[in-house]
Amino acid sequence: MGRTVQILERECRNYIGQVSENWNQFWFTPRDPFSMSVLRILVGWMVFYTTLIWGMRLEAFFNVDGFNSMEMINKNLLTNEGPFAMSFWYWVPEAWVYPVHYLSLAITFCFMIGLYTRVTSILSLIVVISYAYRARYANYGLDQINAILTLYLCIAPSGTYLSVDRWLKKRRSPDGVLPIVQPTLATNIATRMTQLHYCVIYLAAGMGKLFGDTWWDGSAMWRGFANAEYQSFDLTWLAYFQPITEMITHTTVAWELSFAFLIWRPLARPIILLMGAGMHFGIGLFMGMWTFGFCMMFGYVTFLDPIKFKHVLEYFCRTSFGMSSLENQDSLTETSRKHNTKSPLPADYHQGVLSDRDPETSQKTIRDLKKQGYETAGH
Repeated sequence: MGRTVQILERECRNYIGQVSENWNQFWFTPRDPFSMSVLRILVGWMVFYTTLIWGMRLEAFFNVDGFNSMEMINKNLLTNEGPFAMSFWYWVPEAWVYPVHYLSLAITFCFMIGLYTRVTSILSLIVVISYAYRARYANYGLDQINAILTLYLCIAPSGTYLSVDRWLKKRRSPDGVLPIVQPTLATNIATRMTQLHYCVIYLAAGMGKLFGDTWWDGSAMWRGFANAEYQSFDLTWLAYFQPITEMITHTTVAWELSFAFLIWRPLARPIILLMGAGMHFGIGLFMGMWTFGFCMMFGYVTFLDPIKFKHVLEYFCRTSFGMSSLENQDSLTETSRKHNTKSPLPADYHQGVLSDRDPETSQKTIRDLKKQGYETAGH
């Protein structure tokens, strides 16, 4: 009996230790910020575009007696959602509506291009939330996704790559050489929080659909296609192909319910992301909600390996535009050529070579790097 207890105790201790190790690895493994930098450009563009669109009817949306009058805001929003439903628009006089709007446009544009990113990311989050709460009854899912993604971009160093900050830092460097970007803990935390938030969004959406009879009988998608308010194309011909609309309906529910579980499996991840991209692209194409569909797809960037993603984009830029690199490898190589020395191989390339289990392709990668002037340590 005593030996059985010892075995159980040992197994429980090992299991708890393994869970603790996996937890720490999941949350506290530094990650390269390239994916979050790309996400900053995409989300920054959407935030800037959304703010610009609000300006088309600025007085109607944000004046005291506009569509969402302050009387209605005080009566409904602040009463139902509490004092945390804050917006700087509550205190902006009518004479200052346009100057504040133009300032908000400048802030979101700077965030998009990566200028003073640490500051403009936080200010852009304030802008997104303030616009959404002030026009509370005129916004929809796009504004919420904008706020979610901008929040996590405030945590990550999203201006590390592909930013004006990076360009200015290179200009200020005496020899024009920038240090190799290192993975950071903040990037991983922001990435994981974005990923988990997407899992919650899709799981909640799928579970919510289970309460609707039309999602059980398969007619939900047909009702959406037949709604003239959201029609970009006439899809009423699908009435003659009921099995197709029923299949789309049930597949949508199954995909949303399984997203939170299958997205973590490497083999299933590409399929899940492609299905999601197809769904959101279809929403934009057939129902006209392009901005919401694109914004949801932007978040998929966080599920991509940043090192592989960077290499793919570099390959695309090299083959399509003749660019040799997206980032600091150019400056390192150029400096090494001036001094007739070989530049050190970036850490992410070491990781890529070491993870390549095919000796032939691994050696080919090493030879290509040597031709570009890199020093491959240990080879």
